[in-house]
Amino acid sequence: METSILYLQANEGIASNLKDRFNAEGIEFINAASAAQAFDLLREREFYLALSDGYIPDMRIHDFVDRCAREYPDMILDVCMDLTDPKYVPMIVNEDCVRKVFLPPWNIEDIVEGVKASIDEAHIHMDLVRRINELGNEEMTFAETIDHLRRSLLRQQYSYNKIAPFFNRVLDAFLKRRDLGSTY
Repeated sequence: METSILYLQANEGIASNLKDRFNAEGIEFINAASAAQAFDLLREREFYLALSDGYIPDMRIHDFVDRCAREYPDMILDVCMDLTDPKYVPMIVNEDCVRKVFLPPWNIEDIVEGVKASIDEAHIHMDLVRRINELGNEEMTFAETIDHLRRSLLRQQYSYNKIAPFFNRVLDAFLKRRDLGSTY
């Protein structure tokens, strides 16, 4: 499975440094410079994980996280927060879709390892969702089979009364011939 992450970062220099490091790990790293661009990319393709800077030029980080949680509930989000505005940290940490929050001083290796752990979690989550869907499909098929068998048994129950006299006559005729010493 090819792994792709979406990175929301307005600073091209920072994005370039992280991109080189993630590419070395075999992870496709796609940068968006704004929230609008990020949502355009999210509509075009599926990302299991998004990494966002705490500062987004066209949207507050909390609004971005809320929208991601609403529109892409299966996506995992990691956030690099700057402590210059600590009021958003508790709001971000309490969001279900946010798995990791990286606080300064940032170390690229820590971010890469944290994101890789989140990617593993995203793959496990997507596998769980796939298996739940498969079980749901199997459950529907099983229920349809049970319903079909129930209707078939009901038809057979009423059919027996219709064919029983015929089988009784055949059996009686067979028994009478057998008593006469006939061989078949």
